Amino acid sequence: MSQSTDPDPQPGSTSSVPVATIEHDNSALEDFVEQNKSKLILAMLALLVIIVAFLVMRYLKESGVSEAAAALTGAESVEELDKVIADFPKETVAGSAALMKVTKLSEADKDDEAYEALKQFVETHKNHPLYYKGVADLGLREHAKGNLDEAITHLKEASLPGNAPAFIEQTALQRLGDALIAKGREAMQSGDEAAAKGLFEEAKTAFTDLETKAPENSVLRRTAEQRKDLIPHLSVVPLTPEEGKQKAEEAAAKVAEEAAAAAAEAEVEGEEGAAEGEEVEGEES
Repeated sequence: MSQSTDPDPQPGSTSSVPVATIEHDNSALEDFVEQNKSKLILAMLALLVIIVAFLVMRYLKESGVSEAAAALTGAESVEELDKVIADFPKETVAGSAALMKVTKLSEADKDDEAYEALKQFVETHKNHPLYYKGVADLGLREHAKGNLDEAITHLKEASLPGNAPAFIEQTALQRLGDALIAKGREAMQSGDEAAAKGLFEEAKTAFTDLETKAPENSVLRRTAEQRKDLIPHLSVVPLTPEEGKQKAEEAAAKVAEEAAAAAAEAEVEGEEGAAEGEEVEGEES
């Protein structure tokens, strides 16, 4: 058997086996990042600024609302409420302060000032949650002042379905019916019976609507029923002493006429009865 005579590799000598190498090309994304590194950094910084600005604005808004709410909570006098209105004119608390001001003025028997403050609320705070309550209250005050046209206009707005919460709508319906009755009586007094009849019909419709919407056995429903029952009698209610005397004379004449007609009819029936009796007696004999 022959043995290999190949010499062993000498220490320090290099191997003749080739070594593989892998070439790595950058991806398109890596090339884009490398080429636009500065722009991307600026864009990230800009986004960071926007986020920080948003957070700051939200904080300022929330802190502003908190400040407004705190100001309203601490306001007790009319002057303090005026300051809340002036400091936060576009906030909801301004409208709330205006309504509180109306209440304060009313409690102090300053009705004219309360009336003006309520008008200002209605003109200025149309987006306030209690706007339609203000409208209904203004309608009631206009009625009390004798401004029936204005009262009816405000109360129709407050009583429109979907405008106000249920309790405000129902209260407005009652007040609307009352204002329409008052306007109808004015028309009667001026001799315009056609207008009066139309207004009374509108009032009846308002009370009927209230009956269907107010809770059963509630004061509002009972009031609606009572008012509606009153309407048919309004056309004969004397509005002045002269009208009362005239209507009494007309009623007395009508009663006398009906009595005379009844007496005549009874007399005729009596004569016919007597004649029939005579005929029966003749036949029997």
